[in-house]
Parts: sequence; C-alpha cells; structure tokens
Amino acid sequence: MLKQKYLLISLFAIILLILSGCTPAKQLMKKAPADAHFSDNPTIFLHGFGGNASSMQPLINAIERAKLGTAVETIHVRANDTLATTGTLTAKANNPLINIVFDDSTNGNPAHNARILRVIIEKLHHQYHFKKFNVVAHSMGNSTLAEYLLNNSNNSNLPTLNKYVAIASISNSFIGGSGSTNASRSPLLADGQPTIKSTIFNHFSKLHTTFPKAAHVLNIFGNLNDGSESDGRVPINSAQALKYLTSRSASYQQQEFTGSNAQHSKLKRNPQVEKTVMHFLFED
Repeated sequence: MLKQKYLLISLFAIILLILSGCTPAKQLMKKAPADAHFSDNPTIFLHGFGGNASSMQPLINAIERAKLGTAVETIHVRANDTLATTGTLTAKANNPLINIVFDDSTNGNPAHNARILRVIIEKLHHQYHFKKFNVVAHSMGNSTLAEYLLNNSNNSNLPTLNKYVAIASISNSFIGGSGSTNASRSPLLADGQPTIKSTIFNHFSKLHTTFPKAAHVLNIFGNLNDGSESDGRVPINSAQALKYLTSRSASYQQQEFTGSNAQHSKLKRNPQVEKTVMHFLFED
C-alpha cells in the first residue's frame, strides 16, 4: 500500500512538472518539420567585430529549438591564435552547428582571422571528413569568409562552401569608416556593382570571378526606416553589393528586414531573420 502511495505521489509530481512549464509537453513532443533536410555538413557561425560567444548563440539556440540542427562544438580562438574546443561532433546527419569565437574580436583584421578559419576548417575536415559546409556570418564575419574564399575557393583539398548566409555584410562601405561617406551613398548598377567603389569592395572584387560556383547565397540586410538607408552601421547599398561579388554562385537571393529589430546588432537575433535562415539552410 505504501509503495502504491509513493508511486501515485511520483506520478502526480511529474504531471505538475509538465504543467508548470518547466518542461512543456509541446516541447517534448516537438519534431523537425516534415520538409527538413539533414546531413553531415556542418554549419559554421562567424560573429562580427567586437563579438563574443553569445553573439551567434541565440540563432544557434533557435535552430536547436526548431529541431533542425544540433550544437556540437564551440571553438575559441585565443589571443595567441591557439584553439580551445568544447564539445564533439559525433552523431551523423544531424546538421551539426559549430560556433567559432575570436577572443580578440576587435583586431579588425579579416585576413588574419581568415588564416585561422582555414586552420579550423582543415582541422574539422581531418576529424569528420565532410565534403561540404555552410556558413552563417554577421558583419565583419562576412569579411573573414571573403578573405578565406579569396585564398582557398579553388583548393580541391578543402571542403566546398555549400550554403552561405550573409547578415549585414560590409561589401562596399560602413558608416563611420574612413572615406566611406560617398561610397555609402553609391547607387548600384544592374549587376550589383557600386558606382563608387571603396577600398573594401576593390579588395574583394576578385570574388566576382572566383566565388564557388556550387554555393547558394542568402543575403540579409537591415533598414531602420529612419532616412539613413542603413541598419545604423551598414548602408543597404553596401550590403547589396554582395550580389556582384557572389555572382558566380549557383543561386543568389536577398531579403531586407525593416524597423527597430533590423538594427545592425539586433538583426541576427530578429525572430523573422531566424526563420528565414532556418528555411534557407535546412528546409529549402
């Protein structure tokens, strides 16, 4: 009789726990969308200038909540360029998510970061033998990837870029940058080329003929609707110039988000952006 009493108490406690919201029943039952695609291809997240481990984590968390991917590793790049990794990629075909964190995130040197990115990709490739990878980058993280591709896009010994999400890409200029005023107001030609080219754009222009042909690109940018024609940091025209740089890609699409949640730093945490990114990466 006593045993049955404890059994009933335990069962009642479990029911209360579920109803209390600590572990919602809907969350326990939630499954991935029927049209979700799963593979071994890792998705690498690159934060921007001044970023940290928390910068891209909300987006990673959103993907996990939607059951579309699994956070498997966080790789910290120390100030002395050594790597510190937490977590391990073990399961197969689970859309692994890897957060790369540059502890010295204000060095403002995408070329340096790109060299480290190559080391990381080589390390991951040696460990897990994947053939393709995705990238989600914010702000200067896009410049890091661009630098990497300038030097490695045709290297057959490395995995190839599969899907690329650019959020607030500085493709021509940024507000407050040296000599960027005219470039930030530069209208674009039909092919996406700015009529006034910044040093940044000229440096990356080689990508127009070398960008990986098999890659699919989603370009996301913000518009505060405050007359600045920008997200407060990156002009719309600058972000849209990515179309020219990635014109060799298998596909290119762009989407503008507006309002206060389209501000430069908030953009990567915008719920609508999260949904758009997830659909492009894992449901499209």
